[in-house]
Amino acid sequence: MWFLIRLIAALILGVIELILFIVQIIAAIAFTLGGTAAMHLVYGLASLVGLLFPGGVFYLISPIFEA
Repeated sequence: MWFLIRLIAALILGVIELILFIVQIIAAIAFTLGGTAAMHLVYGLASLVGLLFPGGVFYLISPIFEA
């Protein structure tokens, strides 16, 4: 049982790490093409999406928990 819990946790953390890596690559490309302003724009948009995504998922699944 513990093996499955650790496996699921590792998969979730691996996906999060992959998303952060992709954002870093996009920010590096933006820095190369547009300078620091473009890099900060990429980081800001990624932060905004990262903050809004869990709220949107909760909003979509909240009717399930209404009785």
